[in-house]
Amino acid sequence: MTYGQRVELRVAGPADVEAGVAVWQASLGGRGLRPNATRIAQVAQAISAPDALVVVAQDDGIVVGMALGEP
Repeated sequence: MTYGQRVELRVAGPADVEAGVAVWQASLGGRGLRPNATRIAQVAQAISAPDALVVVAQDDGIVVGMALGEP
């Protein structure tokens, strides 16, 4: 993957849930792990939780990173 000149960080919104899950899955895949459907749904729910703080890294409009903070 080639990155542009500037990666921007921003607080995620509801439209970022799918991309956040995809980034999380890719990070696991890099370690040879494959989550099952139940775990994927749990992570999507955690990202969507109203009390979660989710920050995404975006490069040229594409989410390339994600951080999730939970209470």
